[in-house]
Amino acid sequence: MDFFLYHLEKIFLSSLRHSLLVHTARESKCSMLLLGDSATRIAIKTISLTSKGRGFSLPFEVAAESSCYEGLSIIRPMRDNLSKEVALYNHHTQLYHPSIKSILYNTKPKASIDRITEEFIAGLDSGFPSTVSTIVRTANKLTPSTNLAPGIWCPLCMNPAETNISAWIDSIAVRKLTSSPALEASLDTVAELLCYGCRTSWQESKGIALPAYAVNYSEQQKSKRELLRNQIADFLLE
Repeated sequence: MDFFLYHLEKIFLSSLRHSLLVHTARESKCSMLLLGDSATRIAIKTISLTSKGRGFSLPFEVAAESSCYEGLSIIRPMRDNLSKEVALYNHHTQLYHPSIKSILYNTKPKASIDRITEEFIAGLDSGFPSTVSTIVRTANKLTPSTNLAPGIWCPLCMNPAETNISAWIDSIAVRKLTSSPALEASLDTVAELLCYGCRTSWQESKGIALPAYAVNYSEQQKSKRELLRNQIADFLLE
């Protein structure tokens, strides 16, 4: 499989899983969602997400506790335990855990950014055991940006989105989008709400079809904006 398509598929599947977990927690009226990310996984996510241009959402995706969703706290109680420690504990206590093969299972070390990062962290940690803890301690110091759009989430990854992302990209971009009519039409309804990381990946895919939940959320947000604009239309200056 092409490197970029595989990388994009990994992003879409991770986003879909996260969205399903949040949706199920809300439907079940849960106030907390506990994730099993270990310190090793947190270290890998910190490096890989930064490499993908997702540093903006990093504080929400690696924090011990995140309350970015109203009425729902996401907690990572195992973020201080190495993956080896978890495996040894399960082995000695004979604790059963389901074996779920991820998309990275049985793939080449250079198959994706996540796979490259995983190999890099594992290799570095074998010679320098403090690697993972150092990365996690650094990630603990990250704080959410103040440039957040209140109540607005990225339709794809469902993490808080930046404000004025289009203007910011235009000010730093050194290349233009393709002139594909299908892509330009899709940008009008979806890309304006995507976070930087998702928008960049999607544009590089030349407008590959997004999951239905992302499109539906974008349409809902667009309708809300139009409704708000109509309500204040009489107070706007021409």
